[in-house]
Amino acid sequence: MPLVERDDQLAALDRLAAGLPTGSIALIGGEAGSGKTSLLREFLARRPPGVSWRAGRCDDLATPASFAPLWDMADALPAAVADALEGEGRQRVLAGIADALRAEPSILVFDDVQWADEATIDLIRFVGRRIDELPVLLCLAYRSDEVDRGHPLRTTLGDLTRGAERIELPALTLQGVTGLAGGRDIDVPRVYARSGGNPFFVAELLADPDASASGAVADAVLARAAKLPASAWTVLEHTALAPEGLPLTLLPSLGHDAERDADLAVERGLLDVFGSRLRCRHDLVRTAIADAVSPVRQRRVHRHLVEHLAPTATTTADIAQVAAHAVAGGDGERAADFSLRAADRAASDGAHREAVRHFTHALNHRHHLTPEHVDHVLESCAQEAYFAHDLPLALTCALEWLERARDLTPQEQGSRTLWCSRLAHYAGDAERADALADASIALFADAADTLNETYARWWRTDDPDAKRTLGRRTVDLAQEAGDLAIAAHVLVAADGIEGGSADDAMTHLEQGLDFALRSGSDEQTARAYCNLAYLAVVDRDREDADRWLDDGLDWTWAEDLAFWWDAMVDTRALHRLFRGDWDGALEDCARTIDGRRALQWQTCAAAARATILLRRGDPDAGTAATFSDETVADGGPDTLMATAVHAEAAWTAGGDATAAVAVLEREVHASRPPRPWLIAGVAFWLAKIDPSLISDDVRAMLPSPLARELSGDLAGAAAEWRDRGCAFEAAVLEGLADDPDALRRAFAELTALGADATLARLRRAAEERGVRSVPRGARATTAADPDGLTARQVEVLRLLGEMMTDAEIARRLTISEKTASHHVSAILARLGVGSRREAGTHARTRFPSDPGADPAPGGPARPVS
Repeated sequence: MPLVERDDQLAALDRLAAGLPTGSIALIGGEAGSGKTSLLREFLARRPPGVSWRAGRCDDLATPASFAPLWDMADALPAAVADALEGEGRQRVLAGIADALRAEPSILVFDDVQWADEATIDLIRFVGRRIDELPVLLCLAYRSDEVDRGHPLRTTLGDLTRGAERIELPALTLQGVTGLAGGRDIDVPRVYARSGGNPFFVAELLADPDASASGAVADAVLARAAKLPASAWTVLEHTALAPEGLPLTLLPSLGHDAERDADLAVERGLLDVFGSRLRCRHDLVRTAIADAVSPVRQRRVHRHLVEHLAPTATTTADIAQVAAHAVAGGDGERAADFSLRAADRAASDGAHREAVRHFTHALNHRHHLTPEHVDHVLESCAQEAYFAHDLPLALTCALEWLERARDLTPQEQGSRTLWCSRLAHYAGDAERADALADASIALFADAADTLNETYARWWRTDDPDAKRTLGRRTVDLAQEAGDLAIAAHVLVAADGIEGGSADDAMTHLEQGLDFALRSGSDEQTARAYCNLAYLAVVDRDREDADRWLDDGLDWTWAEDLAFWWDAMVDTRALHRLFRGDWDGALEDCARTIDGRRALQWQTCAAAARATILLRRGDPDAGTAATFSDETVADGGPDTLMATAVHAEAAWTAGGDATAAVAVLEREVHASRPPRPWLIAGVAFWLAKIDPSLISDDVRAMLPSPLARELSGDLAGAAAEWRDRGCAFEAAVLEGLADDPDALRRAFAELTALGADATLARLRRAAEERGVRSVPRGARATTAADPDGLTARQVEVLRLLGEMMTDAEIARRLTISEKTASHHVSAILARLGVGSRREAGTHARTRFPSDPGADPAPGGPARPVS
């Protein structure tokens, strides 16, 4: 079928290709059947002279092979890359691809990336971050309607959006469908109405206009298949049930006429030859055929595929595919064998989530594994699930692995038990964690293992003085024994050997990071980055916070450590709050608080969200602040973050701050005093309510901006806050001054942030002081917006353009459904339209399609032990 109404999209790709060797990225989005693959084929056929190309696609497998698109183009890759794909590790693959792309101007195409495995997503991000250095046009085609807020690809697309060309494939118009009909005697308006302008649906309905209204496309596909010889169905069903493609060498096993039938299916437009494999021309064809195969027949087909693919399966991709067919076909013995092999390869490639799924399949068929293999699967699955941030599964596997322990020395048993204690702690099961830690201490004592016994005692104790003493002793013993991983853990843990200045803590963390990197411990390296970033953020050290967050997010992403990446994002939410990027902070909050894998520690994101909603006067502010009620009694950093929200609420609404004062005094006199900037978070608001609420002991610990404010130097304090990148705090102080210029500047900044509740409180305070010229007027964001919308209303309008319901908008923006409904009503009134559909149409006209919102699940907020 010729391309219709795709001239603009081809022109955009042509322009990017003409710009080579300057690197660029094209994000090609559209629904299934919108013609993404056809567009790319036409583009590659007309690419500029001297530009090579490589193309591969991702497969719709439950557990795909690592680097799936690279296997499609393996013959076109340097031998070093092909060798690395065979299991030499992800870093070797990435480095080899970079070298190959540097060699000459080229086009690299990844199709159907909505099904990308984790290693492929990492590869996309790797190339994307180096696009300015590489002479390559990276084309990523994906189903934009399937890459929703929880999709693992969403974050990567968001990172790439800043330097990428977004090419969206809309539905065809009635005129376009008329052109495709070519003057045939067909009811074109009916075809257009039934197809919705989807090019694939249009083609199928034009080929069979009499297909029933129900399941029209499937009917059209099956009608076309029915015109083939009956024997061709065997080829079709085997191809449809092999999303990775049916090897051409397997055709003879399907019957004497299989090769002829395959050729006929290609001629009929049902199948296509891709390299050495036969594939359905479109996934919609594949789905229609696969859905027509009965469940019993599907099992037989999958078993047939296993029989013929297993003997020659040597590559990572082949092994993963055989594992998938064995699981689907109920071939327990091969499912266990190939799932275990695929899991080990995925773990080696750093594809932790794929490894977990393969290990889980292996466990489902454990009766076909030896006891030694079961132990290996349980241990590995626990480790991989931990990295993938599936803590319940990690703990379940680890505990069974511990229970199965036989013929172990006390030292070996102690190590297993201590690991389970740590997993229970991370999963929020404190009672089990303590019991397991006690058991490990006894086992290490029996083994006379002084290092590990001291290490376990350090892990177990809650006494701050004992924690410091045992921590120092553990580090000394670990260094003597050359066990840098243990030394690193103690040095980088939140309460490892604290006691001393803030600089001492950062020194310990940086030394721990060095030990972790030298020991090769991914866990301790990630923990070091997380806690370095956390301390820099709470200390309002803008430059260090930016550095450690950037480095830590990059490293944990590259290593596919979801647990720790989530932790970094959680900390970034607080950093963005402090820096004035409130919308960015709320995006991070949506990832952590609403994530399905959230931990018991959520205070950074929860505090950030509650604070922003409070300052904006959002109806959900009270609900968001309830998180703090559960943390105030616990003590430590979480308590002070929660108390700061209560104190700010008391100032904003004129409430009682007695409880906040009591908490602050308790924490200042604790055996391990908090960091000064955490104290400042509470004291800042108490100073506005009544400076006498701040005791001399608290004042002695306050950082310079607070001390200057309490001495009466508001201008100097505001200047220091600005130097630290904290414009909100500076604006509040200036808003309490009587200088008209300072008031106008402060009110303009707070207006830009949308801090309506804060502004209202400052206006009341100014009026109470007798200030005559109190700034008023429309919000700056409203006045500047072409539709007269607030910043939050613009966010909601964008989501209406994505056809979201009120409930979906509420989840995305972490607000209540009722609040979302209010925003929608206000937008309709402001735009002068009568329906959500009209508002959505306006949004899609005003804003280009944006795949960049990238929530990801949650992680720990405070420093992690």
